[in-house]
Amino acid sequence: MLCDPVFCCECKQYAHDLLTAFVKQSAEIYGPGFLFLNVHCLVHLAAEVQLHGNLDNFSPFHFDNFLKQLKQVVRKAHLPLPQIVCRIGKKSAAEKSHNKCRSDSSGIHITGEW
Repeated sequence: MLCDPVFCCECKQYAHDLLTAFVKQSAEIYGPGFLFLNVHCLVHLAAEVQLHGNLDNFSPFHFDNFLKQLKQVVRKAHLPLPQIVCRIGKKSAAEKSHNKCRSDSSGIHITGEW
């Protein structure tokens, strides 16, 4: 309901009621430990749709593919962030060098940094 650009406006209160009922009932069924932050956030989802439009306007799922790429450059569990920065930096430098070589070999000379 909250993903459709038109339908989300018409049904946001109904979606809010359903999500609130789910959160309350899940706490009763699974216990209060089930209500982690991401489950509790469901209660506020319809209000966010009111502010920002349908869910696709502000969904974090667009970044899932990039997260997969970041995970692939990590070789070991120790210090993952420096590994990512180093490998992405090397890749970027290699791509710049490759692009410069291609432009040089085609007779087009580019001066300065991009």
